[in-house]
Amino acid sequence: GIVSGCVCHGGMGLAHVACLVRQAEMAVNEFEDQGTGVGMAKWRRCFDCGQRFHGVVEFALGWACWKTYLGRPDTDNTRCMSLDVLGERFRCHHNPKTRSQYSRPNCI
Repeated sequence: GIVSGCVCHGGMGLAHVACLVRQAEMAVNEFEDQGTGVGMAKWRRCFDCGQRFHGVVEFALGWACWKTYLGRPDTDNTRCMSLDVLGERFRCHHNPKTRSQYSRPNCI
């Protein structure tokens, strides 16, 4: 379905989760293959407004990120970062008092 997971207004903030996943995968592939682009950042942030994804979109992308790279070797850097992407979702939402403590707004 179509979701809204950022602060973009109007149609800019609407997307299919599968499309967000594909764009994030392409960014990681570009970074790994050519050393350019934003790498893992598109798993965390809106491509248009730059805000961190929130709500169910944040969790859906966290799970999708982990599932995408789970089959790689344990020592693979992207696999390790994908677990971090998923883990951030739980750290930030587990306890509202610690959300600001664990939020990393400058993290890419």
